[in-house]
Amino acid sequence: MPVVAVRPKERKGDRTRARLLEAALAEFREHGVDGASISRISATAGLARSAFYFHFPTKADALREVRDVFESSYADRITGAGSLADVLRSLVDGILDARSAVGDPVVFGQMLALETDPASASTDSRAATALVRQFVAAADRGELRRGLDPTHAAHLCLRSIFGCLVGGARDDADCRRDLTTIVGLFQETPTPRRSRGRP
Repeated sequence: MPVVAVRPKERKGDRTRARLLEAALAEFREHGVDGASISRISATAGLARSAFYFHFPTKADALREVRDVFESSYADRITGAGSLADVLRSLVDGILDARSAVGDPVVFGQMLALETDPASASTDSRAATALVRQFVAAADRGELRRGLDPTHAAHLCLRSIFGCLVGGARDDADCRRDLTTIVGLFQETPTPRRSRGRP
């Protein structure tokens, strides 16, 4: 599955960057992030090593950009969702679809580990921005658990999900169960209605 779809009118540098990201993901899948070789990535992309360094200072920077591409896919899904329950369902589905598309749960976990490290975590990523917006709206509708600050809760929700998947090699059913439990912690539990005529 291509990592980056390059449109015909994009600059040559964009196409080169896309080729390097495709090659980097293939290398990460085959050799892991630690065992990945910049020489092999460059050769697979049909480019000199210097081309890699022109676009990415390190392998971690390439990994971070691959992560950003996949993050955009689930950020788009939660942007258009309705109720908080729909948003959170879309978030879980989108993240698990991205995990599947990466093709290696360990590599996907390493991508997400970048977001659980306070030194490199992004508070303005597309997914975080979209989820904060949705949590603010959900708080106004009474769907977000009472007492939670929407912005803090959105970031905590994402970090909790990412932390759950960092370990890598767990099957999809276990991951879905755990992620569904995590996101459920942020939803307000409906108050049961009393029947009329009963105390």
